[in-house]
Amino acid sequence: MRRLLFALLNCSLITALVTLGAATLNLLYMMFSSDSEVVSKTAMFGAVSFESVKNADGSLSVEAGLDNWVPLIVFWAVLTLALFATYLTYSWLKGYKQRLLETSKRG
Repeated sequence: MRRLLFALLNCSLITALVTLGAATLNLLYMMFSSDSEVVSKTAMFGAVSFESVKNADGSLSVEAGLDNWVPLIVFWAVLTLALFATYLTYSWLKGYKQRLLETSKRG
């Protein structure tokens, strides 16, 4: 049981890093992929936003950040469950292989 909790904690930390990395990469992509000076974009289901506005004096104002945490939390939860399910499947298959090898040595 303790081993499973440790694996779940590891999976959650790994997917937190992946989620934050994906949000950062999406933000950078939105910043550098605009064709015009005035842009308003969102990514990751509305979680990350980028907006640039041309001011009256000719300068450019830029706003970037997180608009909504809910899509990031859902993304993190789904990735965590998928990675943990993969870990459980791998552990079960590894044990199954070991049991088959032990059975073949006996018989």
